[in-house]
Amino acid sequence: SLFRDEQRHVLTKVIANTMQSIGESYREIYLQNQPLMHSLEQFAFPLPAGLRVAAETVLHNDAVTELEQPLPDFGEVERLVNEASQWGVRLDASEQFRFAYEVALERMAIALERTPDDLQLLESLRLASEISGRAEHELDRWQVQKAYYAVAHSSVYALAEARASRGDREADEWLLHFRALGDWLTVVLPSNGE
Repeated sequence: SLFRDEQRHVLTKVIANTMQSIGESYREIYLQNQPLMHSLEQFAFPLPAGLRVAAETVLHNDAVTELEQPLPDFGEVERLVNEASQWGVRLDASEQFRFAYEVALERMAIALERTPDDLQLLESLRLASEISGRAEHELDRWQVQKAYYAVAHSSVYALAEARASRGDREADEWLLHFRALGDWLTVVLPSNGE
């Protein structure tokens, strides 16, 4: 019914506002207590649960927000993952984080198929793969593997190899990142005759 739909809509807005307010409170707690947290770490004291929850909430939200960007800054994601790890928090334990990470990888894989010579995109994908390689929870890599395979068997890869063999530094760099990505994806590259 229309009335029930309106109730759901209002309730959804109330929940969103409440969660935003809670997130802001945790951010304030986290930022104000960082000196204390660093002191506790220095003296090998365990982090109190309230401070750990604040760190987890803030860093998780920041990481998911970054992953939802059209081209995420995986340097920033790595910084957030490392900072969370410092406080004993594993961001990859969160389903929401893993989902956002996988969606970001898929978006980038689709972009790689469209513009395989985009070195910045390839560098970002390689860094994303490096970061996810340290995760305890396995990420779904199928879309990235599919895109990688398509590029590896396209003229782009063969041309990059040919240019690199003639001393083209940009082609060398592209191949370096492309091969590193392939190692993470466990996709075998074609040999020169294929």
